[in-house]
Amino acid sequence: LISRLSAVSFLFATFGSAPSSRAMSDDDVPPEEQPPYHLMPVAAALGCYTVAALVHLLRRLYVRLSSRGAAALEAELAHPWKKLGAQLGSAVAAMAAYGRVVSLVEAGLANARVFDPFDVLGVATGANSTVIKRAYRSLSLVHHPDKGGDLKRFQELSLAYKALNDPLARENWEKYGHPDGPVRATFNMALPDWLLHPTGVTAVVLLVLYLGMFVAIILYVVKMVTANDEAAAAAKKTGGGGSLSVAGADSQYLQCLLDDASTHEDVLYFIATTPENLHCAKRSIVEAAKQKHEEEEAAKTPTTEDALLDDDGGWDDDAGEKDAATSEQEAAAAQRAAAFGLTQPDKVEYKVEGLHPGVIGQTWVENRLAELGVWPPQMTSFSKNAMVRQIMAAGRGENDDGTEPEVDLLRAPHARRNICYVVARLNAHQLNTSPELVEAGKTQLLDTRYFRENIAFRNRVGLLLEASLRVAIQGQKATLAATIVESVAMFKVGSASATDPAALAWFRGQLEQQYGPGSLPGLKIENATLGAPDGDAVAAGDVCRLSMDAQRTHAAAFTKAKVLMCQQRGIDPATALSSYREGWWVLVRSRETTGPDGEAHEEKLLSAWPVIVQNVASAQAKINVQFEAPGRPGRYALRIQIKSQEFLGCDQEFPMELVVGEAVEVAGDEEEEGTEDVQEEEDDGEDSDSESDDDGVVVEKVGGEGLRKRPTAGKRS
Repeated sequence: LISRLSAVSFLFATFGSAPSSRAMSDDDVPPEEQPPYHLMPVAAALGCYTVAALVHLLRRLYVRLSSRGAAALEAELAHPWKKLGAQLGSAVAAMAAYGRVVSLVEAGLANARVFDPFDVLGVATGANSTVIKRAYRSLSLVHHPDKGGDLKRFQELSLAYKALNDPLARENWEKYGHPDGPVRATFNMALPDWLLHPTGVTAVVLLVLYLGMFVAIILYVVKMVTANDEAAAAAKKTGGGGSLSVAGADSQYLQCLLDDASTHEDVLYFIATTPENLHCAKRSIVEAAKQKHEEEEAAKTPTTEDALLDDDGGWDDDAGEKDAATSEQEAAAAQRAAAFGLTQPDKVEYKVEGLHPGVIGQTWVENRLAELGVWPPQMTSFSKNAMVRQIMAAGRGENDDGTEPEVDLLRAPHARRNICYVVARLNAHQLNTSPELVEAGKTQLLDTRYFRENIAFRNRVGLLLEASLRVAIQGQKATLAATIVESVAMFKVGSASATDPAALAWFRGQLEQQYGPGSLPGLKIENATLGAPDGDAVAAGDVCRLSMDAQRTHAAAFTKAKVLMCQQRGIDPATALSSYREGWWVLVRSRETTGPDGEAHEEKLLSAWPVIVQNVASAQAKINVQFEAPGRPGRYALRIQIKSQEFLGCDQEFPMELVVGEAVEVAGDEEEEGTEDVQEEEDDGEDSDSESDDDGVVVEKVGGEGLRKRPTAGKRS
């Protein structure tokens, strides 16, 4: 806003500014020697921009340096050092330009000012030296500072006397209009009086500029206060826990990368290299390196025997007394803690691979993955290059010496660790059965930080998969949504593929081993209907409802196995069964088959509807999916996909067709039908009232669990 006002002010001042009112008229000055009044608004604009840019820069620096954790990552992306440096450079350039413009205006005003020494001394033009000297002496006695006079007036008298008596000064006055010669522009950063007290049309231009700056400051403050209030409300809504939310930098990162071309591995690799995940991995690696360095330094410290051998023979008579006193204090503190039941938890002992003998961690995992032929992972060029570009843009891949980062992500330790987590999780069923890993778990020889961070990483991946699905839904990316749901199941189960026959056979074997033969999960869909909630024709932009009956074919087997498991462990079956959660997704994908342009259209995602089973014994359910119809009339081919986020190999798909009409035509048809059915509604009014609920809900029966109510969609007016 300040930049635009500066441009307007410059144009207005250049073409519309008139000379300021002052004691001397510009009629006596040639046009080329008149003061540059058009530069006054330019100086004001440059000064305003300099102040605003410096204040904004200081605020951004404060945010960048004071942010911690996920907020630091967002601040680093929003305020990179290059951008801050560019802003500082623009502020310095504006400051230098301001000083130059002010000096030009000051020099122009000085040169245009008419200096008449005869008028200053109060004598007639052409008076002789005697008259001039007499007038100077009499006036100097009156205006001398020692006599209580005005210093500025006294200096002006001295300058006039010099101009009429000194030959060189008189020559300068006659030639340049000033006894000191021409006034040259010098760099000036001071705040001139003509900016604070402008006159004439220039005052109007500067007033508009100052008001614009004031309004810009108010809008900026309001914007910042609103943003802070929204952030506080969001933090309060999520309970103030940063670990339960997705950082803004991670959301932006995923929005930049996720696309319908993304594979399951791409999705998980993108999530593994989000700014917050890389930050957590780097912190864990730094802490492990710090511990390793401290323990190595401690190992170099002389032992007790070495200290005795190196003793210089000095004696400390108070040492024994101090040690005894300290022991007594510690014993007394331990007694008080025991009396009050206060015990300090044992210090967590962090074991590090490569530092403590027999401890296994990331190196062991990578070696086992290499034996399986899946390490290093074969990332697609799309995934690899896209991630590298984003990491370089975020400044995550910069080396300490300022050189360019390696193109291969596996050379960056923090990225390598997270990618190792992903690959290990996708091959968990082969790693978890390794005798070495089982034995290390029993003997507590696992790398503490690596495996603890692995659990935290999996929790973050779950949140980021939900955020990725939101990106797909917002962008109506049908293929991406299906890929993400399958990636969720792969990551939960620990399988490298959602369609590979070998992976599916392994998963079926695990289910049969746990729940018995024939326990493969699935939903049997029947009686699928599609239309408007009120049963009328579907118009462009209307709300559509997809209704279907779903039967969980695995409900009995799962319930039996869960009850038996609870009995063996002595757990109340009712409590355990009520905490069961099973997630399914209904994806409604559409493609226009006939349209006015006759072209083939891209398949879009109309809805991604979650179905959560909260009781393992639920056998039947009524699924109602509501979504907005396409905004253009025509015939659409729908693909209804039922996908599980818990199981592999149990997805299903069936086609449907949707005809969308013009809103005007549908409204006309409904009006005609309403006219024909008025009499029937009047005759059957009481029966209809008795069959409907007073509170506007439809009662459904769901699998023997009692009655459940769902709201009904109202009629279109």
